Amino acid sequence: MTKNMDPAMMAQAQAMMSNPGMAQQAQQAMANLSAEDIQRRMSALPQGDAGAPPLPARPVSVVAQLRGSAMSISNDVLELIEEAEGLKLEGNNKFKQGEYESAASRYRQGCKLIDSVLNKKVLTGADKKAVVELLDACQLNTANCRLKLEDWDGAKELADTVLARGDNRKAFFRRGQAYQNMGKLEDARIDLLKASKMNPADSIVATVLAEVEARSVSYTHLRAHETDSY
Repeated sequence: MTKNMDPAMMAQAQAMMSNPGMAQQAQQAMANLSAEDIQRRMSALPQGDAGAPPLPARPVSVVAQLRGSAMSISNDVLELIEEAEGLKLEGNNKFKQGEYESAASRYRQGCKLIDSVLNKKVLTGADKKAVVELLDACQLNTANCRLKLEDWDGAKELADTVLARGDNRKAFFRRGQAYQNMGKLEDARIDLLKASKMNPADSIVATVLAEVEARSVSYTHLRAHETDSY
């Protein structure tokens, strides 16, 4: 453990151990701490190999973010967002089980709750942005369900709704998928290219874009051959 300790902290610990008075003060201070305080201080200490990459931070839920907001947010708003997040989680579980209609139903219910919060016009700044992003996620998850159910128009309309609020990489991707299945290859290529430029490292988008471009080339060659035949 000591090999991973910060040098300054190690020096302080050694000084305390060699000084009975300091050690006694430290023991008294620890006695006055609650279990939660001790856990919090232990969590703040360096863990593991100092050269190892940091562990990825767990995503903070929207309701947790709102509870920590500097603004005063009413309990009814917090309850609605908490319920919406719960519905989104239920939808995710249904989607994983292949129950796409049930998943879409949960997402739609979540969207209604979020809309009711946004219609109150009580949120601003980062708080409003977090709630809108939750709405984006629910609507785009619904779009993904529509794709699984081969409802291309429904998926496109949901992506359109999200994109009306601003550029969104996943919305471009979902709409591109819808266009692809509708046979609108040029529209699909445009949307998928936008999604790819927003995150060039996304291999899934890159794969679908390559498929669309390959189909576009084949279709162009076919049309040229048909024209030459007349």
